[in-house]
This record gives sequence, structure tokens and C-alpha cells, in this order.
Amino acid sequence: MASGPTQLCSHEVDGLRKRSAHPTLSTISVDNARSKVVLMPIDEYTLSSFPVYAKSDGQEISTATGFLYRYFDCVYLVSNWHVFSGRRPSDGSALDQHYRVPHNLDITLHYARFQRSLGQQAMFSKRINISLDSGWLQHPVFGQDVDVAVKKLDVRPLYRKQQQNGINLVCINDLRNDEFMLPQVGEDVFIIGFPMKISWAGSLPIWKRGSIATEYSLNYRNKKSFLVDSTTKDGMSGSPVIMRSSSFMRTNGSSQMAGPPSTRFLGIYSGRELRHDDQDTQLGLVWKKEYVIETIVGNKAGDFLVR
Repeated sequence: MASGPTQLCSHEVDGLRKRSAHPTLSTISVDNARSKVVLMPIDEYTLSSFPVYAKSDGQEISTATGFLYRYFDCVYLVSNWHVFSGRRPSDGSALDQHYRVPHNLDITLHYARFQRSLGQQAMFSKRINISLDSGWLQHPVFGQDVDVAVKKLDVRPLYRKQQQNGINLVCINDLRNDEFMLPQVGEDVFIIGFPMKISWAGSLPIWKRGSIATEYSLNYRNKKSFLVDSTTKDGMSGSPVIMRSSSFMRTNGSSQMAGPPSTRFLGIYSGRELRHDDQDTQLGLVWKKEYVIETIVGNKAGDFLVR
């Protein structure tokens, strides 16, 4: 059964010439354990993703990856539609063998103060629990046929004091991003997630290398998506996919050769294409990041169709 759509943030209200006095916010609880702030050399994109544990009646039923996206004054959890719904996008059937679907998601938020001149970040993490009972959002046009979903979070009480010290919640679109990098077939990409629940330093991800396997400028299967050639594993659904290179072509036709590395956020990994076993095609499907904004702005309540 579908829940009502999330009410609009102030920027969305102004844009539509409407106003809502009491927006619906997510239910979040924080572990009581005290977190330490540490100073270490670490790539800022390592802090972009975190593990997602989907739970039903307190029992873990699946694991995945997620990240945060900031849209004006709101912060959204981003992952795949099948992670939020616990269902296969193709036919709406339950992924769990016991037909359980998630009611809560456990995630770990990363906070950081970036000191880029020193190559160091002060960071700490907090694990929180998110109730899905208040609803989540799917693509307003394609629904479950675009495997992207988001949920607005009320994170202000969790880090207002840290903000005063220059420590902010890490959202992927706050990080350095070069939109002039040209994604080309054969270029390396990195899928930043948690294969088979593997993490390090508590809740930091693994960078899995792959390559763009279809022409980026030509959408795969008439959707804003492309394939990557990579040996990905369970647990990586919802991972951000980035380009990272010192040598690349630019969208204006120029090139950079052996310069400082640049990064471009490309999209969201959602799983293996035509998967039958571990010896399959090893092609993964990536939804382009434009679907994140479209899903947020569309404000369409998450739902499913059984086909």
C-alpha cells in the first residue's frame, strides 16, 4: 500500500507559490554511543556512501548502499527503488524468500570538516534508524521502471552543534565535481559501495573499478542509463558511480593530459544485468544522476505494481 508523498521543502513551496507550515519529516533515532572525531588523510568521496541495512520487524532482510543528496535546504537519502520497496522492479514480487519487505533502514551518516589544503578531513559517523512508514519517493513518470528512490531526512537535530565547528553532513553533491569531464566508452569508473557487506574502519566503503561499457551519450534501453563492465557483488545496489582521472576529454572538445585528478559523479548503480550466476555477463546497470533530481522534484509517493 502506498504512503502519501513527502511534503515539500521551503524552496519547492516557493517555486510552486504554495506554503506548508508543517512538513512531514522522517523518524530518526540515534545510537547512544559517543562518537570520536578523528583527523586523517582520506578521499572525500570515500565519505560519500554508507551501508544500508533493510529490516522487517527488527530482522535484517537485505543489505545495500546509499548516499545523501542535498537539494536546497533539504537532505535526501538516495538508493535503489528495490532497496526501499524490497521488491523486483520487473514484476513487483518480493525479493525476500519469506516475502518480507522493509519497514526500517539502518544507515550510517558521515560528517566531515574538509581541510583540502592539508589533504585531511576531520570526520565521524553516526548510525541511525529510519522508518519507512512515513513514505518515500519514486520517479514521477517511470515509477519502478527507474530503479531510483529517495527519502527526505530531518537531520538538523543530529548535527546543528557540529555545524558550528565547521563539521557538515557529507552529501555527494557538496563534493568537488567536474561536469566538464566527458564520459566515454572504455573509460574507468569507480563504484563506491559495500560488496558482500565488506567495509573498513567501521563503515567506510570499497572502491570497485569498472569501465563504461555502452556509449554514455546514447541511453541504454531508452532510459537515462548505461552499462559498466565490473565484477560487482551483492550489497552494492545504490552505490554512487564516479569517474576519476588525471587524463580525459572535456565536453568542449579539449583534453587534459596528466594533470591533477578530477572527479565527476555519474549516477547510481542498481545491480547486474541479465544475472543468472557469478559467471554471467558481469555487466552492471547505472542510472544517470538526473533521475535523482527528477525524483525529488516529482514528489511522487513510492508504490509498486504487480505484473
